[in-house]
Amino acid sequence: MLSFICLATVNGSAHPVSLNWVKMKIAGGKVAIQYKMLAEDLVYFYKPDHDGYYNYDAETLQALSKKHGQLIAEHFDIIGEDGVSLSSSLLSIDDKNLPDDQVNLMDLMKYEIIYYLSYHKVTDDWEKLYIDQKIGKATIKIPIVTFLEVEADGQLILESSQLADDSQFELLRYGNNDIVNPSELTDSHFMATNSGVRHELTIPAGLLNRLMGNTVANEITAQQAKAYFSRFNKVSVGGITVTPAVQSIMTLNTDGKRSYVYLDLYYASNDYPNNLNISWADFNWGFRWLDARISIADTTYQHTFSRFQPNFRWVADPMLELK
Repeated sequence: MLSFICLATVNGSAHPVSLNWVKMKIAGGKVAIQYKMLAEDLVYFYKPDHDGYYNYDAETLQALSKKHGQLIAEHFDIIGEDGVSLSSSLLSIDDKNLPDDQVNLMDLMKYEIIYYLSYHKVTDDWEKLYIDQKIGKATIKIPIVTFLEVEADGQLILESSQLADDSQFELLRYGNNDIVNPSELTDSHFMATNSGVRHELTIPAGLLNRLMGNTVANEITAQQAKAYFSRFNKVSVGGITVTPAVQSIMTLNTDGKRSYVYLDLYYASNDYPNNLNISWADFNWGFRWLDARISIADTTYQHTFSRFQPNFRWVADPMLELK
């Protein structure tokens, strides 16, 4: 389970984030949901009284757990293709591991609460559903990060996808849902040449559309690609940022399951890039890193672009140039 969590004092001096994990199973005209959260989120959502040392009464937390279950049922919305929300009901709550006496805020992250919900009715021939998460907006507007996994008729169709609080998520039954980490489906190769840097990239079409902010899958144009990569995939030669030219763009279907976009980008310079900086600056919880090969002269480097290391820097050895 992801261990990252943003801690904050309850007086709001910092900005807490609620982490949630949702497993969804669609079968027999119903949607069954397992919704998991950390118990400390109850404090951030409802700000219950404490003893002055941030110790909270167990009965209060259990009452808030039940209250939050109803909130999820009312504000975790699943919408059919006809635009009508499915009927939801809270089936049960698993909060048995909450302590029986007082517990301190710093210890609450040890405890999980799991809610089980049911939604109906889904038609047998459904092709898409929309998921609209409004839980943060319904309380004190705490930002929520929710990781979604979906199984339909016994088949995994979505894994490790992030839901946003401010837009609907379109779930496709037979579409471009990524069922493995998108980074593993992406091939990136930078090559230094005598007149610039070439970047060949093969990336799932659904992922690229989401990175570009497209709510539906579109045929991506060269103009859109140029604007996106100029902003998020910067290449600097000798300290000067170069705008890419899109030499080629095409849609592929290479594995029979999803479509890919192949891009051939060229960052032109006046001479060989002896001082080179490459950056990738667009990540989210579903696309946390980009593995790339970078070929310079007779050496190929492996670099993983991420929030923690978004840049690759290479400078030629001047002694080698003199030989």
